[in-house]
Order: sequence, then C-alpha cells, then structure tokens
Amino acid sequence: MLVGSENIDVCDDVEDKDLWHHVNLVDPEIASRYHPNDTRRLRRLLDIYRSSGKRPTELYEETKRFRFDPRTCFFIWAFRSLDALYPLLDKRVDEMVSQGLVEEVKQFFHQHQNDVRKTSIFEAIGVKEFLDAWQSDETSRQRDAAVVKAIESIKAHTRHYASKQVRWLTNRLPPLLVGASYKESIFDFGSRYVKMDLDTDVSGSVERRLDGLLTFFLHKNQSELLKDTVEFPLMEARKNTTPVTQEHCSLCDFVVYGRDQMSLHLNSKRHRGALKRQHLEKSHLEQFGVPVPPRKKHKNDENKSC
Repeated sequence: MLVGSENIDVCDDVEDKDLWHHVNLVDPEIASRYHPNDTRRLRRLLDIYRSSGKRPTELYEETKRFRFDPRTCFFIWAFRSLDALYPLLDKRVDEMVSQGLVEEVKQFFHQHQNDVRKTSIFEAIGVKEFLDAWQSDETSRQRDAAVVKAIESIKAHTRHYASKQVRWLTNRLPPLLVGASYKESIFDFGSRYVKMDLDTDVSGSVERRLDGLLTFFLHKNQSELLKDTVEFPLMEARKNTTPVTQEHCSLCDFVVYGRDQMSLHLNSKRHRGALKRQHLEKSHLEQFGVPVPPRKKHKNDENKSC
C-alpha cells in the first residue's frame, strides 16, 4: 500500500515480528518511543498512517501535548510500594468476581462467538483471560478449572500493569513535565508534581494528609503530617535530563532500549562480531569478485517477509 507524501510502501498485512521495522520505516521518531513487543500500539500506528496518509508524529504535533493547562495544574501521586499494592489489587479482583465478573464475561463471549478477537474490549484485562474457558468443548469440571486459572491470570496481569504504571510515573512523566511550558505557572517548579507515600506510618488519615498537601500547595505552609512522607520527582528529573531512548542498530538489526544502552551495545560481542562479518564480506568481494557465502541459518531463524 502506497501512502504518504514520500510514497513509502507499507504492507497491509504485517506480521507481529515485523511491526516495529515498518513503523520505523515510515516514522522513526515515533518508533523510538515503543518497544518492538508492543504489537497492539505499533499496529495502531500503522493503521493511523494508512488511513490518514500522515506520519503519527505529524498528527500528534497538531494536537496539544497535554489535555490540561500545565500552568494551573499540579499532580499528586498517592504512592504505595508494590509489596503493599499487590494484595490490594488481588482483593479488588476477588471483589469483581464476587460481583458477577465471570457471568458478565461469559455473556460477552456468547454474544461475540465468531468475532470476539476483533472487538477492542478483548484486549482488556479481565476478558482475554477467559478465552480458553468459554471457547472450548471441555467438560464442566475442566471449564471450572479454566475459570480459576483465568482469575489467577487476571491478578497476575493486573499486578504487571500496576508495575508498568509505577515505572511510567517514575521515569516518563517527570521528563514530560520538565519539558512543558510553565512560565506563567502559579506553582513553584518542584511542587507541581508531588509523590505522597501512603506506606509511611504517620498519624492521620489519607484525607487529612491530602488536606495538608493542598495547604502546602496553596499557602506554602508545610503540615506536620507531610514531613518525611512526600517527595518532589521534578527536582530529581531536572538533575537528570538524559532522555530514555530507543535506538536501532542497522548493522545488527537490533533495537536498543534504555538510557545510554546504545554505547553498551556498540561494545558488545554481538556488535563486534557483526563488524568483523561486514569487513570479511567487503574484503572477500574485493579479492574474489563474488559475495561471501551466506551464514548457516539456525532452525529457529525465520525469514522476514513483507
């Protein structure tokens, strides 16, 4: 399919393993923000490119970076450690089950017997886990076991998603706020984003501590309830302005994700071996006039196809 101002050829049906390469072909800037395993978002980016004829970054630049006015907003992160948060998440799943989650999902699968995978809600946590339970010819006993397994999977996926949110709030949100325009903000730079530790054993309810935090924001009068229970992530983010990047090594056909990870990859055994191979191919072609024979492929190697 030919779309875009530069007529870049993008296949309509792209395999999951090739999604990142296609996104990187049409929009390297947006590709650097996503991991190759994030297939759902990568496929959505290609859909945007096909339907609009514009690169996703062009569309994003036409919209506001935030859906709020950063000059008059501040953020409060009611933080709990994962050790304290996980039991609460498991309890919430148990409450959802007791309130009819299993029966509700069962009705959904029966309503969409032939196209359940095509529905957007299928990707939501709490739905796809029941696929084996409600789309099989198993006995009642086997189905009950599959439901129990699905509930445990929901808990595991919820915990995993919570840990991803914690990483995003810790590593990704502060740099975004640091880069935003706050010239006319009514708040000091560091106090626009506050992390309140709910694990700390202090007197007073969460509501009282929030009231104390609001008093601090509006009147700069720090309450006793806030001592040793709040942090200001923006101050740390300002010290470390090196962005977390995702880069592609074309020689190794390898995606490197993380701060300063490309320099580590360039010194790795894998990259040094690729450089030796490149030098060997060049010298062989110059000396004998024919390309060097291809490397032997392993059984697990898969040919990339468009």
